[in-house]
Amino acid sequence: HDALMTVGDKLVYKNVKLLSTQDTYYTKLNNNKKGRSYWENGQIEGTVDFICGDGDVFFEGTNLVMRRSGGYITASQNNTDWGYVFNNTTITVTNSSFNGTFYLGRSWGTARTVFLNTKMIAQPTAEGWQKNMNSAPKVFGEYNSKDGNGNAVNTSKRRTYFDGSKDGSTATLKTVWDANDAAKYTLQNVLKGSDNWDPTKLTAQVSAPKIAQEGGEIVWGD
Repeated sequence: HDALMTVGDKLVYKNVKLLSTQDTYYTKLNNNKKGRSYWENGQIEGTVDFICGDGDVFFEGTNLVMRRSGGYITASQNNTDWGYVFNNTTITVTNSSFNGTFYLGRSWGTARTVFLNTKMIAQPTAEGWQKNMNSAPKVFGEYNSKDGNGNAVNTSKRRTYFDGSKDGSTATLKTVWDANDAAKYTLQNVLKGSDNWDPTKLTAQVSAPKIAQEGGEIVWGD
């Protein structure tokens, strides 16, 4: 089912579209237990656990499209510090009947998944997160979710208690965050690692040079 499965570190995707069903985008760690990736814009579509795996992945402005009823956007097993961080993303569905039936995610194992400043044109179930999968999550968080009209999403019924259906682990988490909770989940913090990696230096759009004619030559700044 994978449209893209990666085993690597310092991967960058700009304006990339992935379309599949289950496990559309599968992230793994390399042999050094590193797996940093940066998404800028783009779109990921799927049905069940369509963003799944490990590592620290920062999604900036990426569209997420649910293609079935009762699906799961994420299934993470993050053995890293930050996990999946979605910022300024938009959630939609391919059929209006799917609205309110899907989940933001579930814990494949020690999950860490955060949704910040999300535009929910389509909204998940009232509880937001699935109760169990393999083991209890480490971090499930949501901050400043808005509907398609810019109004605050009602998150009063978001799930806070989780248990692992396979290993029996349990966790009680603060899943609805305030600004202080969200503040540390910046692109720099999530992806800098020990080498201060900044992927935005690679994705920045270069300005068009000024071109001029000098006699018989065309010149421009390189």
